[in-house]
Parts: sequence; C-alpha cells; structure tokens
Amino acid sequence: MARPRRFEQRIFLTLLVVALVPTALAVAAGAWALADVFERSGSAGPWAAVAGSGLGLVDALERTWPAEAPFPSELTRAVETHRSALLRSRDMSRLYAAVAGRALDRLPLLALALAAAVALLAWLAARHLARGFARPVETLVGWTEGIARDEGVPTGPLDSGVRELETLADALQAMSVRIRAGRESAVEAARLSTWTAMARRVAHEIKNPLTPMKLSAHQVLRRASTESDRGDASILLEEIGRLDALARSFVQVGRAPDGPPAPVDLMELARETADRFANGPIAVQVHGPPGPVFVPGHVDALRGALLNLVTNAVEACEEAGAGAGGGEAPVTVRVEAPVEGRARVVVEDRGPGLPPLLGDSLWNLDVTTKRRGSGIGLALVRQTVLVHGGTVDATDRPEGGARFTVWLPAPPDHGAAPASGPEGK
Repeated sequence: MARPRRFEQRIFLTLLVVALVPTALAVAAGAWALADVFERSGSAGPWAAVAGSGLGLVDALERTWPAEAPFPSELTRAVETHRSALLRSRDMSRLYAAVAGRALDRLPLLALALAAAVALLAWLAARHLARGFARPVETLVGWTEGIARDEGVPTGPLDSGVRELETLADALQAMSVRIRAGRESAVEAARLSTWTAMARRVAHEIKNPLTPMKLSAHQVLRRASTESDRGDASILLEEIGRLDALARSFVQVGRAPDGPPAPVDLMELARETADRFANGPIAVQVHGPPGPVFVPGHVDALRGALLNLVTNAVEACEEAGAGAGGGEAPVTVRVEAPVEGRARVVVEDRGPGLPPLLGDSLWNLDVTTKRRGSGIGLALVRQTVLVHGGTVDATDRPEGGARFTVWLPAPPDHGAAPASGPEGK
C-alpha cells in the first residue's frame, strides 16, 4: 500500500499546481496572441503593395502629363516627396517583415524560458509557504498525539508567525495541563478510595480486639503484685493506646470533617499543641502575632494536622539527638497573619531533614520515614489542608532540619498585627 504523503508535501503540490496552471495558460495565450499579431501585421505584402501603387501613380502622372505643358514646380516637389516617402515605407516594411519573421521563429523558445522562470519562482514560493504553514500544523498534530499518550506538550510558545496557529497552540497547552491534572486527580481519587476502604477495614479489624485487650490489661495492672508486672501491664496499655490511635487515624483517611466551618484561631491551636510537649525532652516554641489569627475551618481536623506535623518534628529531633542548644528550640511553630487572603503556619525542626529521593511521594499514604511510622500522618495533613482550600509543602532548612509550610485561606477582615515574638515553649 502506498504511503500517504506528508501534509507539507500535499500543501506544496497544491500551491505549485495553483501557481503553475494559470501561469502556463497565460504564457501560452500571450504567445499565441503575439504570434497572431506578428502574422497579421508583420508581412511586407500590404505595405509593399501600397508603396508600389503609389510609385505607379507618380509614374503615370509623369507620363500622362502633356509634354508642351510645363510641370509645376510645386507638383514636382510634391511628387518627389511622395516618391521618397513611398520608398522609405517599402524599405521599412521589408525590415519589419524580416524582424517579425525572426521573432516568430524564437517566440516558442522565449515562451518556454518565461514559463521555466515562472515555474522556478512558483516552486520556491510554494515550498516556502508550504513549509511555513505545514510544519506548525504537523507540530500541533504531534502535540495532540502526545496528549493522547499522556506525554504532555512543550511549554514554550509556538513560533509560527500565524496568529491562529499560535492561539491553537496555547489552547492545546492549557488543555494538556488540565487533562494531566484531571488524570492525576482521578488516579489520586481512585488510590485514595482504595486506601480508604482498606484503612477502614483494617481499623475495624484492629479496634474489635482492642477493647477486651484494654480491659484485660487494666485488670492485670490492678492485680499486679510486683513492679515488673506493673511495668509490663503499663507497656501493654501504652501499645494498646498506640494501636487505638492508629485505628482512629485509619478511620480518618478519605473522610471529610463533619459540620460547617467556623472561625479557628491558629495561634490558639499552636499554643495548645506546644503545651502537649511542655514536659518532654524536646522543646516546642511558638512564634506569632500577639492577637488571634482566624481562618475558617474545622478545629478538630486542623488541630490533628498541626499535631501530626509537630509530633513528626519532635520525633525527628529525638532520633537525631537534637536537644535545646544555642538559644534555639529544636522545634518551632510560626504563625503568620494573613497576607493577600492567606495565613501561613510554618513548622521547623533541627532533625536530619527530608529524605532526598522521596519528593512529592512524602505525602503518600504508604510512605513513612520513621521506624515506627504508619505512613498516614502526612497524608492526613495534606488531606486536611486540601479540604480547607489550602496548600502544604515540605523543604529542607538551609541550617539543617525540615520545614513544613501550610497556607490556609483567611477572610480579609480576620488578621492580626505583624509582630512575631515567642509565644510558648
């Protein structure tokens, strides 16, 4: 089967035919018309006949003029002038006839040369136009194939010189971004749905035996007669509590907060979270404005997200052995008043920093950087922030450690003074 021609070749052939056919017809018609004119006007016969008849008239006049009558001088001059004019006209007609004959002989060659020159110009123009128009179109076709393969399209502008094609390229680029975002959202939604179903089933399976285990552990603790038995029972209760917290975390996966949003003071949440670690080995210090920083949201969900971030920071410092030193607390929580409709909460630690190869997968449900981590905490943080219309990211601090930044939308009439001093431990 013959391979179809490229779009550029089809455009080139079309333009070439459109240019050559009318040109060839025009050259042929002009050559025919010129030849006809030469044939009709270039012959010496009519001019020679006129000259001959004029000369015969002059001779007849001279012969028939009476010999006894003198020939008038005016008539003599007129006859001589007319004879000279007739002779010159006859010579010119012969010269014109010779030139016309040679022109008729060379006219086909001239027409062929003109047609070749026009064909060359038409070929060059058609090639330039076809390349300038077809290549951007072929580029756009390649973009659509890339979109179909989920490869995306280049982000730079299409330099085609055709405004309509450049507008189409911009639309394809925007469509590619939306399609990729939609696919990623669909994949994330399917993944979250799978994890949600599995997490709730796991939570159900974990919580079922926890209640009798907890009751039995309390009974063992009450009946313990030695310090060793009481220590074992306490450890058992602590682990049961950890499993219970893990089960509650599983239940929260993919679950939207209950009830309508209400004003939440981020400064109050930060102080409450820091107070939880007041008696621990890792100090948590809060910085922010003296007044409240309100955002619309669900207080329990936001409290849980902030607690997850601070807990991760404290555990990272514990693993790295980063205690208080140099006047800087190992963990700091900084709350900033709304700017351009967004409040910011920054949690920083002096731990080992973020694993270099995780990237955005840090927020996935099945990813953890801790020995005893479940891989749920940061996923719940992102879920909560996204539900509240915010964003969250994680970076390494230049001084060492990690920095987690949360942006939350805040009404323009809620805010606080920009002062930022220590507010807690």
